[in-house]
Amino acid sequence: MDIDHTTPRGLDSSRAAELLKQYGANAISAKQTPWLAKVVRWLVSPMSLLLLAAAGLSFYVGKTFDGWFILALFVLNFAISRWHEAKADQAIAALQRQLSVRVQVLRDGAWLQLPSEQLVPGDVVRLNVGNVVPADIVLTDAKNLSINEAALTGESLPQEKDTGATAYSGSFITTGSLEGTVAATGNRTKFGKTVTMVDTRPKAEGVSPRGPGGWAPHPHPPSHAGARCVPRWADGWRTGRKFHHAAD
Repeated sequence: MDIDHTTPRGLDSSRAAELLKQYGANAISAKQTPWLAKVVRWLVSPMSLLLLAAAGLSFYVGKTFDGWFILALFVLNFAISRWHEAKADQAIAALQRQLSVRVQVLRDGAWLQLPSEQLVPGDVVRLNVGNVVPADIVLTDAKNLSINEAALTGESLPQEKDTGATAYSGSFITTGSLEGTVAATGNRTKFGKTVTMVDTRPKAEGVSPRGPGGWAPHPHPPSHAGARCVPRWADGWRTGRKFHHAAD
C-alpha cells in the first residue's frame, strides 16, 4: 500500500474496514500442521528412509549392533526434531500474546484506543515509552526516541531512531515517543516474515554419516535452524524487557 496517501485526519472508518478485509488482522499466524502429518512427513523424508534402509541392511548382513545403533539414532533424531518444533510453537504463541495490545490510532480525525489486531497499513499511530511496537511503522515524528529491538536482533541495548526511520513490530520503546504511519502488519512485517520462515524452510534431517561404518548425530540439524531461532528471539525479548525495567 502507498502510505503516502494517508490524510492528516488518518484513515476513515470505512477505508480502514476495507483494508482490514484486504490485509487481514494484525497478528502473526504461523502455519499449523497436524501432529500426525508432521510425523508422516518426517518418516518419509530421504534421511529417515536412508537410516531405516541402513538399519535393515545391517540386520540383514548380521551386524546387529550397527543395526540397533542406527535405529537408536533414528529415534533420537525424531525426538530432537519434535522438541525443537514444540519449543518454536510455544515461543510463537508467547510472542502473539505480547503483540496483542491497545494502541492510539488516528481515525476519522480523532485519536482512539483500538486493539492492535485492528491496525491496517496507512493507520497513523502514537506510541510512548514502554509501549510495544505492534506493526512496522515509518516514523513521521520521533522525540528522544530509542527502541529495543532484542526480539529481532538479540541485541539488548536500545537503538536511537529518528524521523524517517522504521520501528519494527516486536520491538518496544525504551525512551521518548513516536508518531508514525503503519507500513506493514501481521505476517507482512519484518518480524512476521522471520517467524513464519520456520514453517517455510526446506525440511532436511539432522543426521549425517561419519566415517566408513558409523553414524553420528549432526551437531546443528539444518531443518530446525529456524525453529531454534524463535526461542532465542523470545529470550532476546525477555532480556530486553529486563534491561528496560532495570533502567527504570
